[in-house]
Amino acid sequence: MGILENLGLSGLGNSLSGLGSGLSNLKSNIDEQTGGLLTRLGEPENQADLVAAASLLSGEGIQASFALRNQVRSNLLANQQRRRQREGIEALKKRFANNPQIISLLDTNPSGVINALTTQAFAPPKQTTPLSAIGKIRQDLEKKLITEEDANLAIAKLTSTTGTTPNMQKGGSFKMEDGSVKNLFFDPSPGTGGYFEVVNGERKSVDVSKALPITEGFFTRTVPTFNDFSKLRKEVKADETSLKKYTSYLKNIQKSPTGVNRLGSELSTFYKNLFGKTAEERGLTESEVALQLAKGQIQGLLGASRLETVGGGVMTEQDALRVLRVLGGDVNLLQNEQVVQEAISTLFRDKFKAYEDKRKIHNISVENAYKAFGKINPLDIDSSLLTSSVASELGFERTTFPENLDSLTLQELNAIPTENLSIEQLGKLRDAFQKFFPKKDD
Repeated sequence: MGILENLGLSGLGNSLSGLGSGLSNLKSNIDEQTGGLLTRLGEPENQADLVAAASLLSGEGIQASFALRNQVRSNLLANQQRRRQREGIEALKKRFANNPQIISLLDTNPSGVINALTTQAFAPPKQTTPLSAIGKIRQDLEKKLITEEDANLAIAKLTSTTGTTPNMQKGGSFKMEDGSVKNLFFDPSPGTGGYFEVVNGERKSVDVSKALPITEGFFTRTVPTFNDFSKLRKEVKADETSLKKYTSYLKNIQKSPTGVNRLGSELSTFYKNLFGKTAEERGLTESEVALQLAKGQIQGLLGASRLETVGGGVMTEQDALRVLRVLGGDVNLLQNEQVVQEAISTLFRDKFKAYEDKRKIHNISVENAYKAFGKINPLDIDSSLLTSSVASELGFERTTFPENLDSLTLQELNAIPTENLSIEQLGKLRDAFQKFFPKKDD
């Protein structure tokens, strides 16, 4: 029972309802008799024209009246747009009442939802072709949603020349005559079937009459599976990049000025960049370039050294400070190049040992099964950038004569090869040895 009925005014409610219907009918009748006059007067353009006409009749000038017309028209159109958007939002909420995600987006970003739905509604239908399907398969492979073997099998089915989708299946792994290992597929179709591989999306028949079938036991005992081998190869390449970053950073730090001279280099670089009008005037010295490169490289080393220092997860500001300390400090006036060399050499040593183990396993796998990939050669390292102790521990021979012999231990001095030293260098090495064997007083 409604409120009006509770108050004994149900008749009043009926009267008001009847009055509303009567007014609505009256408007419709007038609109029909006048050729839609009321409808036209409800349009923003016509209402703005009426306002301009009233302004002119009241004595306002033409310029002021038309300015008022434009303002009224703009406001009316904006109101109309907002009203239609509200109506559209309410309609969408009813349509997607069971989708809380879209309801939430309509409350926070209604324009974005409407634009997205409109674009989707008027977009031409996607045509699924073998080429577009292959593209989707390759995207899934890049996102690691499927394995490379499954991707090749799916592509083979799409590019089949038999006219129908054959009953293709995984054919297993075979060690070929040249020593390479191939993961093949098998097509049991009569006449056109047999073993094949997929190369760049194209099917290529393979003769396995002289090949050796490889079982899981073979891989377990000798080499990793293809997926494990691919993962190992990526890790070796990533470690190689990290090791090169370490030595490049050390090289730039050793070329950079230190202490107050570093401040002077910073000011000089700033002045040249700000006031230099030509490329020659903005040109930097070798030490200035090295300093700027080192400042950029330290940011990259923060990420490269994060796992070894603070572990995985999101790196906090405190974690970044800890990694910086492990790297020998930030590139500023107080940074000591000897501390940096010790710190980076230690990180390099640990990374290099792990890298060498992975590289050896990789090359053994290439030798036994994956010859097509080729072995990874040892890194060409300038061992003079590292501390003598680390270079000696890793088995590197120095390629240059150390500049600061006084800082070396007796073991490090013994590790310096003397075959190609000059007379002057031999004299310096002799003097360095003498501090460990002082002369006794007579």
